[in-house]
Amino acid sequence: MKAVILAGGFGKRMGEIAKDTPKALLPVNGKPILGHILQRIGPVKEIEEVIVSTNAKFEDQIREWASSQDTDRPLWVVAEPATSEGEKLGSIGAFAWLVNELAFQEDIFCIFGDNLFDFDLSAFVEFYNHKKALCFGLHKAPSKLALAGRLGVVEIDSENKVTGFEEKPAEPKSLLAATGIYIIPAKDLKLFAKYLEEGNNKDAFGNFTAWLFKREPVYGFVFEQPWFDIGTPEAYSEAKGKYKD
Repeated sequence: MKAVILAGGFGKRMGEIAKDTPKALLPVNGKPILGHILQRIGPVKEIEEVIVSTNAKFEDQIREWASSQDTDRPLWVVAEPATSEGEKLGSIGAFAWLVNELAFQEDIFCIFGDNLFDFDLSAFVEFYNHKKALCFGLHKAPSKLALAGRLGVVEIDSENKVTGFEEKPAEPKSLLAATGIYIIPAKDLKLFAKYLEEGNNKDAFGNFTAWLFKREPVYGFVFEQPWFDIGTPEAYSEAKGKYKD
């Protein structure tokens, strides 16, 4: 299994905070977000190497960070050709590009580079090994109002199989939010190209999940620990105040 950290966004919603610094390198408690993610990946023995996917604009900064890390497994940086917001591939497009560029043949543990969490990822891998299908992390929100128009909202059955998925609905049907934490089986990697060939939305990874669960079983793993989606200055400020490593 390989881990892929998607850090190819340009931080448009973050304004000046991320104008010249990638969101994934913004500090929280004295450590870049990428550093926190790498720390969470550390105990997962199934992960053989880590790949950080970024863009051409921030490539040098991400490579400098990566070169300073002392890791027990290979840490690589790959940059998609986009240099600006108008050129970006979108999260689904970027992942499909990476799958094609690196010719992945193994399961992929995919984490968005603007996620902060203290989940036990080993427990998530154990869940995946039981299901052997695409699995993704879910976080229970305090209220439906907290989800409205902000995040992908998921419905699951008693076996955690996804029965409904809506990307940023105005009226959420559940309290379960999709996090940017996925395990994608090798057999499903080719489906990203198929999804895009059909003309579907190349951004917001949840759109792929919403497309896939209607075609094959997809499962959600509910994490109980805190989770932060660093998408806005307000969310970043909240994370800096509440996140404990």
